[in-house]
Amino acid sequence: MLIQKRPRGVIAIAFLNMIASVGMFFTGSVLVTLQPQLSDASKTVIGGIPSVGMANVLIGFGITYLILAFGLLKGKTWAWGITIALMLIGIPISVISIIGANIEAIISLIINPVVLYYLFKPQVKTYFGRKIKESLVLAETVTASTSENTDLR
Repeated sequence: MLIQKRPRGVIAIAFLNMIASVGMFFTGSVLVTLQPQLSDASKTVIGGIPSVGMANVLIGFGITYLILAFGLLKGKTWAWGITIALMLIGIPISVISIIGANIEAIISLIINPVVLYYLFKPQVKTYFGRKIKESLVLAETVTASTSENTDLR
């Protein structure tokens, strides 16, 4: 059995998921904790959704992102697919957020396509057990061996 080294970019993506997980879990926990002290007007946040409901959603997403981060680190195919789906969903959400004057969404608008591009690189797909076209593997091998030869000079 061929053991493949974990690509560094996968570690970075998993780390970003862990940061997002902690942020969502913390925000959800704060909302749940502060719920009894909020005024009636403050108990609804987005579109009439109760803040306790939003808190539960955030805590759920926090747990999900943490599981996803560990799946990425273990090279699980399902983690690769879910990350791609989340990045694809995140791009239009970022655009809508920017239109709605949320300038910070530019960061996710930059990160999401970069992560998508990276996850489709042949060596990353191979790490996650995805099949790639042999012509791409040959091109990657030739490129890698050429760069190794130039490094030795």
